[in-house]
Amino acid sequence: MAAPIPRRDRGGRADRHRRPHPRPEVRRPAAGTRAAHAGRVRRGYGLASHPRRPDGAAARGGPDRRRAGAAAVADRPGPRRADAGGDGRVDRGGAGADALGRLGTSARHDQRAHPPVIIGLLLAAGGGRRMGRPKALIEIGGERLVDRGVRTLADGGCTKVLVVTGAADVGVPGAEIVRNDAWETGMGSSLKVGLAALPDECDAVVVALVDQPDVTAEAVRRLVTAHANGAEIAVATYDGKPRNPVLFTRRHVAEIAAQAHGDRGARAFLRTRPDLVTPVPCDDVASPADLDTPADLAAYRDR
Repeated sequence: MAAPIPRRDRGGRADRHRRPHPRPEVRRPAAGTRAAHAGRVRRGYGLASHPRRPDGAAARGGPDRRRAGAAAVADRPGPRRADAGGDGRVDRGGAGADALGRLGTSARHDQRAHPPVIIGLLLAAGGGRRMGRPKALIEIGGERLVDRGVRTLADGGCTKVLVVTGAADVGVPGAEIVRNDAWETGMGSSLKVGLAALPDECDAVVVALVDQPDVTAEAVRRLVTAHANGAEIAVATYDGKPRNPVLFTRRHVAEIAAQAHGDRGARAFLRTRPDLVTPVPCDDVASPADLDTPADLAAYRDR
């Protein structure tokens, strides 16, 4: 075995216990001295110091972070300190969601834990002047139209259903009754009364009419899905034309109620804000045909 060759390495340290190595930059302990694992090369065993990182804390111009405590590294960017660069020095640990342009963790958790509250609003206050009786009480297949409408809204994904009544005192299992004493003035008054009765937790409302028995739960479900995907106002369309039902978020309730007069419901508002409307085609699952006269009812029953 070759005898140790005394010399000094590039770092200036004594190198009296080294033996030759194929690479002159690497030195291993000579026989009889402290040994490393077989075949493992360690920087501490003679590798040259990093060309841009001299030995010693003073040479580095800062604290020796390998041996320093928490106080010595307090200047290092971390979870609760300003980032040194890259994003305008945003404090990601302490900044709120608005500063970062995204929802905070708690807000995302709330969305998952608390699904949107969708209220179904069935307008059933009319007296049925051309029909000769209140349409809410008409039965088709042994089921009253008012019960059919409530079931459609509930099956379509509405959390709760409100029924606006007027000409007839109607009790509906599974729904809350809202009385409109001014029902004779037109559908607009029923819409106003119904919107005023929305609970505080309401996120959006689906408005339907009692005399449209071919509006299905699937049509309602499509509007609810459109809202879940970001639509503020979703309108069922048939052959490209907007009809009922209609969904809109709580933020538009006051303005829609203010424009509801006579037989006009939400249509006046929708015409002035087409930029907010998301059309939802429902031709394949529903029909907006309404029952206005005894002839309409007879034709429906004979289908």
